[in-house]
Amino acid sequence: MDHVVSNNDESYGESGSRTGSTSISKHDKFSDLPKFLGKSRDIDAYVKTIQSQIDNAGNMFPNDSLKTSFFGLWLGPGVPEKWFHGVCESQPELINNYPTFIQAFTDHFGDPDSVKAAHQQFGSLRQTRLALTYVARFQEIAVHCCLSEYSMHTQFVDGLKPEVQLHMLCD
Repeated sequence: MDHVVSNNDESYGESGSRTGSTSISKHDKFSDLPKFLGKSRDIDAYVKTIQSQIDNAGNMFPNDSLKTSFFGLWLGPGVPEKWFHGVCESQPELINNYPTFIQAFTDHFGDPDSVKAAHQQFGSLRQTRLALTYVARFQEIAVHCCLSEYSMHTQFVDGLKPEVQLHMLCD
């Protein structure tokens, strides 16, 4: 299947063939990107990875259509790829609105009950290595939670190593 990225009168194919002056080929500069295979737990990492590539590509993606097409290049076979082609056919306005496209993607493939899942993750989150690693993971989960500041603080402290909790009490 040929994925096409277009910019005005220029067209770019998966193989890098072009009718304009610039070529976008996933095999050249972006060959190390992982494919999204449809698992809801991989959504955030996939979106962040693609966004990072777009942000670091300079002027390679000057419009939403190019960003959305690039995003589609890295969708795995099966449901993700079929979903993208379905969007192109039935909701072409999303292709020209990258933020709305990302929201539609997240809504479709994301966890339908991310709040419940986040609360379950909090229940099992424990500091096992550096506090910095624990803090980063806690912050990732906290975005999806609906807890009071007190509950959030309590949850955070409960997940710390006992010696860290003791150190906090002594200060």
